[in-house]
Amino acid sequence: MQNFLKDPTKYGNNSAGGNNKKITSRDKRRLLAETSKSGSSSSDLREKLELPITPRHVRRLLADSGHLKWRKMTRTPRLSERHKAARINYATSAMQLGEKWQTVIFSDEKKFNLDGPDGLHSYWRDLRREPHSIMSRNFGGGSLMIWAAISYQGKSDIAFLDGRQNSQAYCATLENYLLPFSKSKHEGGFIFMQDNAAIHKSSLMKRWFEEHQTLLLDHPALSPDLNPIENCWGILARSVYKEGKQYQSIAELKESILGSWNGIELSTIRYLIYSEIIRLRDVLLNRGGVTKYYKPTENENKTLYLRFLEKIHSGLI
Repeated sequence: MQNFLKDPTKYGNNSAGGNNKKITSRDKRRLLAETSKSGSSSSDLREKLELPITPRHVRRLLADSGHLKWRKMTRTPRLSERHKAARINYATSAMQLGEKWQTVIFSDEKKFNLDGPDGLHSYWRDLRREPHSIMSRNFGGGSLMIWAAISYQGKSDIAFLDGRQNSQAYCATLENYLLPFSKSKHEGGFIFMQDNAAIHKSSLMKRWFEEHQTLLLDHPALSPDLNPIENCWGILARSVYKEGKQYQSIAELKESILGSWNGIELSTIRYLIYSEIIRLRDVLLNRGGVTKYYKPTENENKTLYLRFLEKIHSGLI
């Protein structure tokens, strides 16, 4: 502003070091503001703002800002207004479960590859050393699908799913894994949460749930953030693929999955169940939008969990 007041005709056109600048200070401010707002690529920013510089120059300016870093974008579901409304209705209803949260069994499926998790791999590289690399095979070198469930009382055994899954196969999984888990941990009954996969909603499954007197928690579509077992999958994957671990056989991968699953402690699972209350609250605060999972320290975990129990017993939840 001071430069503009001194000489408006030269504002933004000054040169330094004998080199003519191709971008003005105002352009830089526009670039940083637009990047912060949209997160667009360097090429898109250059085109949108009509900047007379290369995409490489754009990236250099952004890197020099000190507060903009190139990162992988977090994937979140695309929520329509209809989805948001369903999430609000679910959160409003589910907040009234009270002590029944201790009877909810959350379930899900998860795929594991021999070569590592799906998606890009990132790491902090020491520039003084040779870059790391990972082995890459077609279709991840092979994979397997698992099913499991968690509740306030603990976790089920893992079901390793073979072949193409349909409603008949899903019935068998629930009979062999869900029912034994519920009988050993929830003798007084339970509420079951599953995702909205087509095979879970078939007429065969409806009959199965009726025959086994299973009460379902009506989980909204596109809401993995409201299923705490998703965080268990994250814990499991980080352990299975620790330090870029890859596997030569399905049997080796199975062994690692079982060991890592058994290593997840009850206190961790109970916090995840507790965190559901926080997520439901955030859904209402965000008007149906996506929530975030906050991982506390061990001491914070214990404090928050005790407060949760107090609220349940006092009728506040």
